[in-house]
Amino acid sequence: DVEAALAGGKTQEEIDAYIAANALPAAVVKFFDGEPMAGKAEELMGTHFDDSMTLAFVGDFAPPPLKEPLPKAMAGEVIGGLVKSFPDFTFNSGKAPVYKAEDGSYYADIVVSGTHTGEAYAPMPGLTPVEKTDKKVDIGPEKFSLFLSEEGKVVKITIEPKEGKPAGPPGFYTEIGGVLPGPGAATVGSPTFHMVFKVPKADEAEMDAYWKEHE
Repeated sequence: DVEAALAGGKTQEEIDAYIAANALPAAVVKFFDGEPMAGKAEELMGTHFDDSMTLAFVGDFAPPPLKEPLPKAMAGEVIGGLVKSFPDFTFNSGKAPVYKAEDGSYYADIVVSGTHTGEAYAPMPGLTPVEKTDKKVDIGPEKFSLFLSEEGKVVKITIEPKEGKPAGPPGFYTEIGGVLPGPGAATVGSPTFHMVFKVPKADEAEMDAYWKEHE
């Protein structure tokens, strides 16, 4: 801490310079600050997210439908839908610490939370919306990584779920009692389903197997 640094012979000027050099970028601070998205989504989308930004789930335990990167506009729609149904929807509700990776990204293992006190919720067309349940949902921890441009804007977000944990919007849906389609259901394999989640046709079998495992 500062007192220890001063006791160790560092000057206040040296300490201030170190803190400034190692401070988290504004976009990273705003995203991971643990405050509800309802009060900051507009600033994030308009100021801190680059127009080229994509969001995707990664890793062995990511739901196949969510592995295809979503462009900024669609990511905004997904987040907006969650905020309408979970008004206190929050990334990093537990305020986990943020670290800088060797590849230059900033990451934290965070919990995503929200209380279903708003509109009926379904993560995509074709699913039955679940009416207000007043249930608090905690998803995670999941590893969120933010990749920034030289200008300090977020150009990519990756989300890596943990084994055996509900993940993403489908996780919020099932945690409030929603039922995901199993193999053979009308929505599985339909153009609407695969277009909403941007699933390449070659990956449809993997996705359907995922639903079968998690139904």
